[in-house]
Amino acid sequence: GKARIPAGTLLAHHNGRIYVANGNVLWYSEPFAYGLCDLRFNFFMFSDPITMLGRGEFNGGLFVATTERTYRLRGGPPDAMNMLEILRYGAPRTVPVLVDGSVAGVEGKVEMWQSHKGLCIGGSDGSIINATDKKVAIPKSSGAAVAFRRDRGINQIISTSVKTANMG
Repeated sequence: GKARIPAGTLLAHHNGRIYVANGNVLWYSEPFAYGLCDLRFNFFMFSDPITMLGRGEFNGGLFVATTERTYRLRGGPPDAMNMLEILRYGAPRTVPVLVDGSVAGVEGKVEMWQSHKGLCIGGSDGSIINATDKKVAIPKSSGAAVAFRRDRGINQIISTSVKTANMG
């Protein structure tokens, strides 16, 4: 039966549904009934805690990162989505920023977030690049934030992260 969608730490809206990350589980609502969820079926299970959930702006699906891996959920309704591992590393707890794709040399909008290995840019077509992995060593962190600004015609991406004492 249908119940209230479980609470979580990350939230996205995609194709008429709400997605809520709670630990290793990504719950999704019934179509256009954002508070309702069939707890028997409406979820994706990941092997590690979910730390980043894409903004859901793209028809191509959702980007999802865990502490250890990065995935793309693609396809139509959630019960027909494919879960594809796209990076063999994850991200600290973070929320992606949505920016014009021209900053990355692509059409449309892109999502940007800090991963454990650099700044990732996810395109509306589901493509992903790490813009900094060959240039900057990023220490593994437990949380990160990314902001984008344009100042006098210069694109600036600002990223900060925090490392907790018990991280390896």
